Amino acid sequence: LIGGPGFCGNDFYGFMVEKAKGEDDKNILNNLQRFVLCRTSSGHAYSVDEMLSSEGVRSKITDAKVFKDVEKLNFFFRLMDTDEERAYYGLKDVRRAVDHGAVSELLVSDDVFRGKEEERKVYVELVEAVKEAGGE
Repeated sequence: LIGGPGFCGNDFYGFMVEKAKGEDDKNILNNLQRFVLCRTSSGHAYSVDEMLSSEGVRSKITDAKVFKDVEKLNFFFRLMDTDEERAYYGLKDVRRAVDHGAVSELLVSDDVFRGKEEERKVYVELVEAVKEAGGE
C-alpha cells in the first residue's frame, strides 16, 4: 500500500519506479502490479487504518498474507501511539523483551532475512526463542 494526502502517494510511487529502473532493482520492478495506491487525509501512521478501511483498497488486496501483515503492522503503530511500553523495535530492545519472555508477536522485515548471514542468524535465533516461548 502506498498512500498519502493529495498526490503524495502517486509522486512517491513515480519516484520509487524511476529509482528502481535506475538501479535495476528487480525486486520492485517485478512486483509493480502488487502496489496499491490510495489517498489519505494525512501522512500520519493512523492513516494506515484509513487505507485499510477503504472498500476499494480491501478489494484490491488479494494476498491474504500481505493483508494480515499490514494489519499487524497497523496494530503495532497504534500500540506505539497508545501504549508504547508494549511496543519495542530495534535489536537491543527486542532482544531484551525476548529474553524476558515478553514477546507475543515478533515482526521482522523480509530484508533482514535476505541480508548478511550473520545478521540473519541473529534474527532467526530471536524468532525461534519467541516461538519456544509460545509467541508468533
